Amino acid sequence: MASYRSHTSRSIQNVVNTVLTAPSGLADDDILVLAWSAENDTAPTPPAGFTQLIDIDHAAVASDLWVWWKRAASESGSYTITHLQGWTEAYLVAVQDASTTVDPFVGTGNSGTGTTTTALGVTPAGDNAWIGFMASSRADAGAITPPSGSTPTFTERYNPGNSFYAADGTLATAGATGDKTITTATTDWMAVLVVVEDVTPPVPNWEIRYAYQVELT
Repeated sequence: MASYRSHTSRSIQNVVNTVLTAPSGLADDDILVLAWSAENDTAPTPPAGFTQLIDIDHAAVASDLWVWWKRAASESGSYTITHLQGWTEAYLVAVQDASTTVDPFVGTGNSGTGTTTTALGVTPAGDNAWIGFMASSRADAGAITPPSGSTPTFTERYNPGNSFYAADGTLATAGATGDKTITTATTDWMAVLVVVEDVTPPVPNWEIRYAYQVELT
């Protein structure tokens, strides 16, 4: 099943460029998911080899949450997000036993203001998909608990108590996750769910029906 391996992070700082070390135990064909939040619409260039999944723009407070991904291949050293001076924070997670043929995808990005941060639901194609919850806020978010429920059951991975939050879990049976929420102090927020499919590709329904028909004949 696709699942969490390890992560690294860089707490909020006012810097030029953001540098992260590689997650521990990283192996070829792991999926790297990199989330980066920035104030003042600081336009970034991701590390080499990373592909953008989403840029959530909270125009009201001039903040963004970017998410990129990369399939690990002979990784070494560190990763640099290139950008101008600004307040930024980053989280890099490695997902193991991930599909080698199906690319990760995200749900619809969401943003708002208030004490409830909501990432809109996603539907993976196959069983045992990794679901990542990524959220960023403009102000200190306070104490947080992972999204509730069992689609999937989330484990908190990164919660520095200020402007970023990450949790994840593996969804055993393919199906809609539904929206996922966390409760924070009143703040402006952005959130999204990320899907990494399992290494075993899903079997299309027509293949199941065909095999059943062949067996009957």
